[in-house]
Amino acid sequence: MAILRTAAADLHAPAAVSRRDFLRLSTQDNRRVLELSCERLYMHYIDCQRLPELKAGRYDAKQLFWEGEPTAEMALITTGELFRQLERELASADVLRILDRNWLTGTEFKQQVETRVDEFRRRGGQVEYRGPDA
Repeated sequence: MAILRTAAADLHAPAAVSRRDFLRLSTQDNRRVLELSCERLYMHYIDCQRLPELKAGRYDAKQLFWEGEPTAEMALITTGELFRQLERELASADVLRILDRNWLTGTEFKQQVETRVDEFRRRGGQVEYRGPDA
């Protein structure tokens, strides 16, 4: 999947999040291992939540600057599309390695991720937790 990003002020072109932004796929012992960074996924989730506000014009380019920083690059997809993308990646994996588990905060975000992890486990996938909060 190509990385298509746009400045928040330019909402005319569709954009997608690269799975590489929060997922990394590798093969170990003939098993497809998918590493999920909950921190990176959460950051994309927050960006996706802002999409309706951006499209409605509730922000202008000046509001998105902070101390000389350039305009924020936003992932212009919905939260539903973000989680469907995660589901597609999980469908082809044998092992899910969850990193940064402490980022599973907030009722909706945590529930959305845990629902997909539970479904992956029910299909016979193996789940591993890595990091200090494992």
